[in-house]
Amino acid sequence: MNAIAKARRNPPLTLLAPRRDESPLAEGISRIVRALRADGRLADGLSPEAREAIDRAVAAVCDADRRLDDLARRTEELESLAITDPLTGLLNRRGFEAEMQRALATARRYGESGALICVDLDGFKQINDTYGHAAGDEVLKRVAQTLVENVRDSDRVARVGGDEFVILFARTDRDGALIRAETLDAMVNSALVNWQGRLIAVRASFGFQMFGAEDDAGTLLARADEAMYSVKKLRGQIHRDKRKA
Repeated sequence: MNAIAKARRNPPLTLLAPRRDESPLAEGISRIVRALRADGRLADGLSPEAREAIDRAVAAVCDADRRLDDLARRTEELESLAITDPLTGLLNRRGFEAEMQRALATARRYGESGALICVDLDGFKQINDTYGHAAGDEVLKRVAQTLVENVRDSDRVARVGGDEFVILFARTDRDGALIRAETLDAMVNSALVNWQGRLIAVRASFGFQMFGAEDDAGTLLARADEAMYSVKKLRGQIHRDKRKA
């Protein structure tokens, strides 16, 4: 059989080189195909039908692999949305509770301490009533931005209610946590939001609570919340807010 007839009878296999985005599975199949082409004896023994079947199988596997990658990405996006506050981009309550459990588990394992800060905006209902809910949303986003920009990468910030935020300081002592909490208090309470040419002053009360190996999430959150409301009461806000009734 001459070379031309041989080529017609045994057309070349496709999918020679792996794509850069191929998974290990797809790349492995591509290597098999390249090996078949490289070994003339193996390639010569394959009928056109067999070659076509191999090509179809490789294409099907690659397509299935791409679909699995797409599904994994979509699943990851949905999981992220499930723990993210859509307005501020912070963790929501569900996401924060998971982070809190991890921090407490680490504290128990290594005997470390940390701190939880509860933040509640003062007079937020009045802002909504006076300027509208769109203005209130801008205030919430400004507070979120201020908190995120003034914590460590290892800290966690979440919006857990309408105008309630929490900050988790992991692996810190009391002095260090207090300094950071006081800094956040000063930054938030000096913030101004420009809404349609009018400046809205942001005011917030902060509650501070240390935690260690013996604490649980529910008790810790309750104590930090109580500390925050004690501060709010001292500032005379708790009655004006009417607990955002």
